[in-house]
Amino acid sequence: MIEIKQRIIAGTSSPQKGDCFKCCIASILELPYESVPHFVQGEWVPSSGPTDYTSAANDWLKVNGWPLRLESVRYFKQEFLDGHLKQDPEDLTNVYERLPHPKEYRFGQWWIGGVISENYPGCLHAIVMRERDVVFDPSTLPRRTPYEFVGGYYFVPTEPWRCRS
Repeated sequence: MIEIKQRIIAGTSSPQKGDCFKCCIASILELPYESVPHFVQGEWVPSSGPTDYTSAANDWLKVNGWPLRLESVRYFKQEFLDGHLKQDPEDLTNVYERLPHPKEYRFGQWWIGGVISENYPGCLHAIVMRERDVVFDPSTLPRRTPYEFVGGYYFVPTEPWRCRS
């Protein structure tokens, strides 16, 4: 794993979306920042047409020969839309399960943790995890409070015999 810091930080009032998800993928796969599209911003559109950013990332992994796909696990009680709450971002009552640690993880695996953004109310943020440990936060802003997990993205081998440890 290498550390790739965010270059785009965006909040609820910004038309541009932050690139933490992209940075987590680049960090885990040990790729340069420029090699990974900004999926949340729609920089990669699969041949099948526009879709959500997890599907776009999976299409990119497949097209680029990675024997992996991302599988998401979410703990939302209410829906998020493009990484933002559909309701008032200041009111987080009954929106998600407040978890100090992820509900599930896989032994020895690197994965992307989905947490509530500390700096932008109502937004999500992505961090690099290994099992239950936070390994890297791509944010350029210092973290002042504990992470509150709302889900995660696991890399699942599509061709296990081609995967390296």
